Amino acid sequence: METALEGLRVLDLSEIGAGPFCSMVLADLGAEVIRVSPPERKTRPAVTGEFLGHDVYYFTLNRNKKSITLDIRRARKVFYDLAEKADVVLDNYRPGVMEKLGVDHDSLKLVNPGIVSCSITGFGPTGPHAHRPAYDLIAAALSGSMWLAGEGETGPLVSPFFIADIAAGMLACHGILAALYARERTGLGQKVDTSVLEAQIALMFVPAAHYFITGQMPGKAGSGHGLPTAAPYGTFRTRDGFVAVAGHRFFEKLCQALGRPDLLRDPRFDTPVKRRENKAQLLSLLQEIFLTRTTAQWLEALEAGDVPCAPVNRMDEGLADPQVLERGMVAQVDYQGTPIKVLGNPIKLSATPPDKRGVYRSPPAIGQHTREVLSQLLGYSESKIEGLEKQGAL
Repeated sequence: METALEGLRVLDLSEIGAGPFCSMVLADLGAEVIRVSPPERKTRPAVTGEFLGHDVYYFTLNRNKKSITLDIRRARKVFYDLAEKADVVLDNYRPGVMEKLGVDHDSLKLVNPGIVSCSITGFGPTGPHAHRPAYDLIAAALSGSMWLAGEGETGPLVSPFFIADIAAGMLACHGILAALYARERTGLGQKVDTSVLEAQIALMFVPAAHYFITGQMPGKAGSGHGLPTAAPYGTFRTRDGFVAVAGHRFFEKLCQALGRPDLLRDPRFDTPVKRRENKAQLLSLLQEIFLTRTTAQWLEALEAGDVPCAPVNRMDEGLADPQVLERGMVAQVDYQGTPIKVLGNPIKLSATPPDKRGVYRSPPAIGQHTREVLSQLLGYSESKIEGLEKQGAL
């Protein structure tokens, strides 16, 4: 069975999170992704911890890909030969690096007018911060999203996972596929760019909309919701844990499930506006109620009442949830005969699924496919490849 992106070839120059996540999604959907790493990458020490001989980031984000080593500065012509047979070139260098290497979009389109070049940067290629280094943490701080987290005097809080990096990778995927769709009509490629900062900003659409319309800053979210328009919406401590409840639009059902229909007639809470104005009193009252039963008991009552709710799971519990497993979000790679669990692909396609078996190809060793790609894809002779090796280009 063909995959959705069968025949699409991507040259991936990216490292760390956002770029490799983007190319992993493309590879899962059937694209031939060829990672192009500098030769010294083979001996670079792991920054995020080592797992089975790989940096943890590398192992996690590089399934279904091929890997070659190439020093573009010494062998730019080799990269041009690859770009001539590729559809997409992806990078996450700082602005100006691709130009210095001579493999920016303006250079590559002379070799391949249909090439789609995609750059994921920290802040974007223009603007006063364009050339500064950036990571997910920096984008979260600069955007204002970190300020929205926490509660009381806890100060800014950092997400436990890299939201902006992953969002930037997703946006890059969208941009690449949109550019490829446009190429179907025009025959020409184009430059796609997004940034970690812009991804983080885009994720703030709800609090930003509230601020733009009302002029009021949202409160800190804590374990609930920083907007004054949502109550009750958050987490509550139970006798033995926590439960998350979105009762702001289900208040009648919530009161029935709690066994407190009298709250519907309480003059402090009998309209959405009053619940918003008396939010602190409402949440304090609900917290007292939730402390009277266990999480399992409340979930049974809330689910029976059709109230949106969930236990506040630990990560291991979340990954073992039957819904997560049913949807194939825990998959595996077969690494040298050993099955290793990985996260699955969240994109589901009925006719061309990423992998019906939920088993992905193992991440390659750095440079594992160098000879294969140069000989089979480019038709290089053995002597030419050996010459490049002697030059230190591979």
